[in-house]
Amino acid sequence: MSKPRIQIKITVGHNPDGTPIRKGFYGRTKKEANAKAQEYIINNSFGPVDKTITLAEWAEKWLEVYKHGNVSELTYQNSYLAPVRNQIVPHFKNARLADIKQIDIRNFFNENAHYSKSSLNKMKITLNALFEAAIDNDLIVKNPVKNVSIQSKAEAKEKRVYTKEQVERVIEFAKGHRHGAPIIVLLKAGLRRSELLALRWSDIDLSNNLLSVNMSVAETKYGTTIGPPKTKASIADIPFDNELKRLFASLPRSISGYVFPNTKDKLQSPSTWFNRTYRPFMADMHKANPDIPILSTHELRHTFGSLVYEATKDIYITSKLMRHSDINVTAKIYVHESMDAKREAIMRLEV
Repeated sequence: MSKPRIQIKITVGHNPDGTPIRKGFYGRTKKEANAKAQEYIINNSFGPVDKTITLAEWAEKWLEVYKHGNVSELTYQNSYLAPVRNQIVPHFKNARLADIKQIDIRNFFNENAHYSKSSLNKMKITLNALFEAAIDNDLIVKNPVKNVSIQSKAEAKEKRVYTKEQVERVIEFAKGHRHGAPIIVLLKAGLRRSELLALRWSDIDLSNNLLSVNMSVAETKYGTTIGPPKTKASIADIPFDNELKRLFASLPRSISGYVFPNTKDKLQSPSTWFNRTYRPFMADMHKANPDIPILSTHELRHTFGSLVYEATKDIYITSKLMRHSDINVTAKIYVHESMDAKREAIMRLEV
């Protein structure tokens, strides 16, 4: 039985009513079908509809139409807007979309190799998506991002965490500090900063010791906004201990309903909270405990995950409490192979 042929279709023009004219090309493989399509384009002088639009112009239009309002504000800001504004547009400047070739994309990633693999992935995902959308809109005929590999030259940063004893000391110090309450919540619930500031009193169930994470705060050009958290997996109920229950019970209820509002009893921006609350607390804590380092809010969340896994050795529970969308992410962060662990596993097999 012969192997079925692969078909790809491209837009080769438009009808008077504006509907696209599509033409199919066949091959034994997708590469062969693509080659036939490219040959047709060359032979028929078919090219981009708009050869003048720049990558910068298209990127802004793509952000507004395809991403803004279609993903959470936090994802929009960090995963799409930031790569476009901070790396992509500054690099390509006024380069026309149709003129950008694979070698130019390769050069872009070479020049940005000092960024982490995670940051480079965000850039690649963004570039690939905006070029794919350009193809769908008949602006170009080929995606130059395809088959481009990325490699980071950045040294992997060591993930720092507090030990259980350090956490106990930080919490004890926080109990007597004017900014200590949110720090205790971060350490005991593993929240992201954006989730902490979105907490409302209606999210706290003191009868059942449950904290509901369902919203997230983000800073935009329009101001501080609130919306769904990072991913669907981020939405969850988190149990908390009696120490955290006593803390919540002791805090004053705000008129706005937010657990940690700003001084005007309104939604607090992450940057303002960091500068006015987190940074002063950490400076005071470190001054009183010089042997305890100052960690970032993300490292406090990482501390929570590490202590959960250390106490349970249950990667499933750890993943659920960290609210990761993929358990493999949790395993990669918290499960570390060791020769002792391997020996212990073999000894258990011994009869």
